[in-house]
Amino acid sequence: AGIKELSAPRLSSSLSITFGNFYCCLSTRGSKVMPMRVKEAIMRLRNKNKTVRDISQTLDLPKSTVWNIIKTKESTGGRTNCKGTGRPRRTSTADDRRNYSIIKKNPQTPIRQIRNTFQESNVDLSMTSLRRRLHEQKYRGCTARCKPPVCCKN
Repeated sequence: AGIKELSAPRLSSSLSITFGNFYCCLSTRGSKVMPMRVKEAIMRLRNKNKTVRDISQTLDLPKSTVWNIIKTKESTGGRTNCKGTGRPRRTSTADDRRNYSIIKKNPQTPIRQIRNTFQESNVDLSMTSLRRRLHEQKYRGCTARCKPPVCCKN
C-alpha cells in the first residue's frame, strides 16, 4: 500500500554503469561499505566538474555520503575499501573449518574436548568462542532422529 516503485536513473554511456545495479547494495540500512563501482562513478562525475548536489541527485545518494567519498579520495589519494576497525579474530578460517569438521563427524563431541584439541595446537580459545564460530557457520546442534526401518512386520 505504502510501497512506491522507484525508477532507477541511468548514467551516461561513457560511465557504462547503470544505477539499477547499485540499488540493492545501497538500500540496505546500516551498511557501511560502499561498492567500488559507486565510488568510481562518483569520482568520474566529480572529474567532469559536477557538483556534490548533482552527483547525489544522479546517483540517488545522500550529499554527505558523496562528500565523504570525495574528501577521502582527496586526502588519502585512494578510494579502496579499507579494512574495518575492531578486535582481530583469534581463529583463522582453517581453525573454523577444523572446528566445524570435528562437530560434523561426531555431533555429540563436547566443546571442552574440541577446546583441548585446539590447545594442543597452541590455539587458546574459550568455549564461548567455539560456540560462536559454530553458530556463524549455521550449525544448530540438531541431529536427525533415528527411526526404525519400515518393514512388513510393523
